[in-house]
Amino acid sequence: MTGEFALILAAVVVGVATYIQGITGVGFGMVAMPLLVLIDPGAVPGPVIIAGIFASVPFLIAGWRQVAWRELAILLPGVVIGSLVAAIVISLVASNTLRAFVGLLLVVVGGAAVFSKSRAPGPVAFTSAGFATGFIGTVAGVHSAPLAILYRYDTLAKVRPTAAALFVAAYILSLAGLAAIAPSQLGSPTIVLAMIPGVLVGLFAASGRFARPAGGIMRPIILMLCILAGLRLIASAMGGGILAAMAI
Repeated sequence: MTGEFALILAAVVVGVATYIQGITGVGFGMVAMPLLVLIDPGAVPGPVIIAGIFASVPFLIAGWRQVAWRELAILLPGVVIGSLVAAIVISLVASNTLRAFVGLLLVVVGGAAVFSKSRAPGPVAFTSAGFATGFIGTVAGVHSAPLAILYRYDTLAKVRPTAAALFVAAYILSLAGLAAIAPSQLGSPTIVLAMIPGVLVGLFAASGRFARPAGGIMRPIILMLCILAGLRLIASAMGGGILAAMAI
């Protein structure tokens, strides 16, 4: 795949991911990250995290009054710890191994959530989701998966700005951790710049005539995205391992 074509595909993927986040409240990382790994491994995690900031800030601004600030106060400490732990682990463990582990975790947790009947998560659930958001997001750029499970029963009006607020904080923490411990994972500015037009198109589609909020089907959609993201992570990790073995 040529460099120019890969950049165009990356922009398209990011545009679709931004649109999905607009109609479900979450999903940017779950859609963008696994596909970007296949298109250009250099787009993960740094560039996709930066693109995620541009995709999340407008949703945060638009829904500022609907943000669940008390819940964010519980989530954020976990995000900080998870991001720091992930940055350290990245410097010690092979990336394919980490991605396979995270992918398996998403499949198991997402599958379990399908059968879960709990509609009122407590402080432990919020703290755990915060840690998972920081850890998984820093390792693989999939910050949205834990929140998709946590907020699967809530309304779009609440989920979209609340998740966007947490994503912005988590993205910044993840970038700081990568810059301090694994700067090579930040990626190339060229990839980031190529993604921005896609983000803008996705934002326009999610806020204009093409916007179709998921409504009552939001829960199955976001759980499906979570499981698919896990499967794609596992597939990309296995593919990377096979390619490495062939190179040897």
